[in-house]
Amino acid sequence: MCGIAGFIDLKKQTSQIILEKMTNTLEHRGPDGFGYKIINNDIAQIGFGHRRLSIIDLSETGKQPMTLNEFTLTFNGEIYNYLEIKSELEALNHKFIGNSDTEMILHAYQEWGKECIHRFIGMFAFAIYNKSDLPTSSVFRIFFWSSCWFFNFVCNRCSYISCNSNILVLCKAIIAPPSP
Repeated sequence: MCGIAGFIDLKKQTSQIILEKMTNTLEHRGPDGFGYKIINNDIAQIGFGHRRLSIIDLSETGKQPMTLNEFTLTFNGEIYNYLEIKSELEALNHKFIGNSDTEMILHAYQEWGKECIHRFIGMFAFAIYNKSDLPTSSVFRIFFWSSCWFFNFVCNRCSYISCNSNILVLCKAIIAPPSP
């Protein structure tokens, strides 16, 4: 299963280096690739990290973090019925560029919002950001139905990581002094 890590920092002081360190501790969960993305908005800085274990879509179109219009997502797990949901979304005029369940989640979230998770059968966790929610709603949402999840809230920052053996890295990253 892939590994994901990330943060939301209300003080906007977390560096790409910290995100990379957090994510790279998950290499054993995703040896096939990696990706990082930091988004800054008026309210916070949001970091997404991903270690990829390619199973469904082996092409670059399955690379994460993945963005579709106003949504950015990092995903861990498998949606067993993603082909059925993808067909339903295609009937609603959604256009796909790849064959990953990750891309299907983005389209499903765009179509049905957070209620999309009730359609998913599988083991999964994902973090999603919707830039058009600002400033009236939450800037970041995390959904999980599998994996070991650890969160740490310190100094206006929340970090998460999807593997219990990496909790010390998460704690060190979240209390690390801000980058210059």
